[in-house]
Amino acid sequence: MTDSFMHDHQSAVDSFMEDKAIQDLEDAGIYPDPGTDIEVGDLVQTTQEYNSLCTTSGKVIEDFGNKVLIIDDDAETEDNVLEFYKSDLQIIENDNDDYEPTDLEMQQSFGTPWHDWI
Repeated sequence: MTDSFMHDHQSAVDSFMEDKAIQDLEDAGIYPDPGTDIEVGDLVQTTQEYNSLCTTSGKVIEDFGNKVLIIDDDAETEDNVLEFYKSDLQIIENDNDDYEPTDLEMQQSFGTPWHDWI
């Protein structure tokens, strides 16, 4: 009886174990979640799933893979740095939207120093 059960459900068990292993790696910061584009400098707030009664917002100051540190906009004490999983946050405003590369960055993006050929 055990053999027929495993035969019928082995793929589901394997899929569950794989998802669980990936989640464990994401929680440890080893395997970053590709769905999160949160970077240092972004203005973020907590999602409804994290806390449906009160949102926390702030600017990202440090990135640890699947976790970030933010400066709480509404902190009433000097201890205003908070740590969140990226999956618990959503971007309100992205500082990188208005980014324009410098002349040096544009020159370096060509690989070989193009000015040496002139």
